[in-house]
Amino acid sequence: MASKQEPAEKAGSVSSVDACAVITQRAVTTYTWEKWVPGPSASYCFKGLSPVGARAGFAGCGCIIFILSGYNTSLFGSVSSVDSYREIVGLGSGSSHDSVILGIISASYWLGVIAGALFCGWISDLVGRRKTIVCFCILGLVVVPLLTALENFAWALVLRILNGAVTGALDSATLTWSAETTHHKRRGRAIAMELAVSAYGAGFAYFSVYGLTSEYSSTVVWRLPIAIQLILIFITLALIWFLPESPRWLIKMGRVSEVHEVLKTLSSFDQDDEGRSETGAIQSTVESIEHALDVERQFEASSNYFTILFRPDRFSTPRRSWTALFIQFSAQFLVGGGLIAAYGISVFETGGWPARTATLLTGVTFVVVATSGMIGAIFFADRLGRRNTFACGALIGGILTILIGVCALYVSHYSETDNALSKRYSIGVVALQFIWGVNFGLTWLWCAFLYPAEIFPTESRSMGSALSVIGFALGAFTCNEVGSYIYNAITYKAFFIFGSLSVLVGVICWFLVLETKNKTLEDVNNLYGKVDKSIAGERPQDGGNTL
Repeated sequence: MASKQEPAEKAGSVSSVDACAVITQRAVTTYTWEKWVPGPSASYCFKGLSPVGARAGFAGCGCIIFILSGYNTSLFGSVSSVDSYREIVGLGSGSSHDSVILGIISASYWLGVIAGALFCGWISDLVGRRKTIVCFCILGLVVVPLLTALENFAWALVLRILNGAVTGALDSATLTWSAETTHHKRRGRAIAMELAVSAYGAGFAYFSVYGLTSEYSSTVVWRLPIAIQLILIFITLALIWFLPESPRWLIKMGRVSEVHEVLKTLSSFDQDDEGRSETGAIQSTVESIEHALDVERQFEASSNYFTILFRPDRFSTPRRSWTALFIQFSAQFLVGGGLIAAYGISVFETGGWPARTATLLTGVTFVVVATSGMIGAIFFADRLGRRNTFACGALIGGILTILIGVCALYVSHYSETDNALSKRYSIGVVALQFIWGVNFGLTWLWCAFLYPAEIFPTESRSMGSALSVIGFALGAFTCNEVGSYIYNAITYKAFFIFGSLSVLVGVICWFLVLETKNKTLEDVNNLYGKVDKSIAGERPQDGGNTL
């Protein structure tokens, strides 16, 4: 089925220093079925694309994919409030049972995200990042029209799962692709901007339904917002053919001749800091990546889902994996990002605002989050560092969440006796929610996705990015399944619980997270003690590393 060639040289039992001094020659790895997979081949590289154009293209393509992701995250939170949708899926009675079933439809999306990310982490290592994105975009072109035309509960459930699979795979592949193609001094800013605009997508999901419900009462109110995804998918398919493949994946597959062309497209200098030519700096980059791969293979770095989670190795891969899962789960559930996406309307209703106004305020919150996230991406992503961002963001967010709970408490207390005072506190809920949004956008919104994408070794980076998306999905799934019960059962007291959890997460991150800012992906391996002590000493000089 597959014709997979082994490396030309295979290291035997060598000392750690010898292992670091050897760079093996790899044969090209190919698969007989690969040519039938749609998308640009590994050898295809669009000619004439300038480095500035390449960076702009990567940013544009990544932003489009994450706008789609953010849009999907919040879409059914707003669609589920439309009466015509409830009637179509047979859940229009308004009973508590119907609310639970609607929550299952929303939560099923995250099961699809998990499945899509798992599959993507495996297949993108075989066919490349670009082909993976193309394949799932094509699947999206099939799934979205069918989802738009849904007519019953089973239809909605199955298509929503497939819709999630498309999003999960695109998120996972894009995170890996962006991390592997961006210069280490711009990586934080580049990925942070992609994640920041996802909040614009989430906000637009609320605004689209809000605007249509004011003019229409038919099913177009929710069918059109679902169909809008097609525009973003078509744009992604158009852009992907102009952008180069991941150079680290090309080297991993033995395609060194192709990687030189890619690095020329991604590099933008005449001479590096040491006076070397572009060719010399590119060769230095290739050697640095090859060295890291050789070390990983010679010391048997974990390279499947089970081993990266449970098998100790000299690269501390399980620690990286559980850190990625914890960070993403916390961003969605413990710190509160997913709760606002799924139950933002409930948050404002707890503050005393009617449902329609609460929907509008939720959309505005996402715009605030996205705008502050863009500011954070541009000015702070590669300056503050990851550890400070996580710890400070969670601590400040926790305090703000507790204050929201205090205001909601007084809204409830004075709603029957003093409407004027109750309204003042409800305004306080809005103000504090917007401030919370600014804090989340400046910190966790982008850093929770950036950090997992840069901490894994090359052999397991694709699966590591998939794990981070799975952590994100598990957090969101928990929000959908648990959030409604919590808000309905204890109302404003929920804010005290989640505020305390957020503070706890901040403390854990201070001790758990290792700093990665301005480091190449190969240098990140040196952060983990076992590698640093035994095998990192003889790495080729890469002062001109273009990545």
